[in-house]
Amino acid sequence: MRVVFDTNIFISAFEFGGVPRAALLLASAGWFDLCSSGALLAELERVLRDRFEYSEEMLGEIGIRLHGLCMVVEPTEEIAACGDSEDNRVLECAVAGNAEAIVSGDRALLRLDPFRGIRILSPARFLDEKPWSIRGED
Repeated sequence: MRVVFDTNIFISAFEFGGVPRAALLLASAGWFDLCSSGALLAELERVLRDRFEYSEEMLGEIGIRLHGLCMVVEPTEEIAACGDSEDNRVLECAVAGNAEAIVSGDRALLRLDPFRGIRILSPARFLDEKPWSIRGED
């Protein structure tokens, strides 16, 4: 199963732990595949640098780990389903990566569930529903 994590999920996982970190650990353990894009990874790097003052060394380490964990896609379709362009980048990534789910804490994205057959779930709902186990991987 392919899943896209919104940038806010990675930030919450790194900074606050909890359910987003648990979801990231499941991806790291291979329960499902993560998809991301250059635009989403660049946004994550910018936010970690500007808002959380991550050093270039820390950002480099995170970049290496995420490039190893995620299938990085480059969307070709421009989507304008949300008023926020960053939300649209998440949708573009999910469509380009043939993802089955998006995990996000963003209400604007959550309201679109489902989008073109792609589930959009909060981290808690994602862990509760265990959509990866529907495929017999539980």
